[in-house]
Amino acid sequence: MGIGWARRVWSLVVVIVVTAAVGCVTQQIPEGAKEYVVFHGLIQPTALAFSPDGRVFVAEKRGVVKVFDDLDDDTPDVVVDLRTQVNNLWDRGLLDIALPPDFPTDPSIYVLYTYDALPGGTAPRWGRPNTDNDNCPTPPGVTTDGCVVQGRLSRLTLDGNSAVGQEQVLLEAWCQQFPSHSIGSLAFAPDGALYV
Repeated sequence: MGIGWARRVWSLVVVIVVTAAVGCVTQQIPEGAKEYVVFHGLIQPTALAFSPDGRVFVAEKRGVVKVFDDLDDDTPDVVVDLRTQVNNLWDRGLLDIALPPDFPTDPSIYVLYTYDALPGGTAPRWGRPNTDNDNCPTPPGVTTDGCVVQGRLSRLTLDGNSAVGQEQVLLEAWCQQFPSHSIGSLAFAPDGALYV
């Protein structure tokens, strides 16, 4: 991997953080800093996971996970399309992904998203299958009574760059009524425990 790879990763992280912080505002790049566009064509990326083998997994808020073979790849593969299950409204969506500490020996990816169903129900409740954006009709109204959904943490098994088999749901049924302050982040601890 080497130092060059690490510098490119940090450059990517800096570009993402700066882009998130400034949004559409045009600013001068500070002297000595360089701007690199690493990946094109992503739709509202929300999370990155770097694999030891050089692959970069990117979650899109709408419910799609893509993988780039390395930082020079400009044509990602779709790992999984969860748009029917994901409620993508305001702060809701596919908000984080994580790879296990021994990836790719353990070929899993963990996804944390807003599941578009009432507890005990099936998706889609408010959205339509395979669409990028969902709504909350009135009634109940987005900020009036809210469209009730739930948070979901799942494990997906990979074969190469594709998810195979059934989604293994690990946690769900924590309700969310309103569209902001949705589910949060995933992180593996040094002992292998997954924190949500």
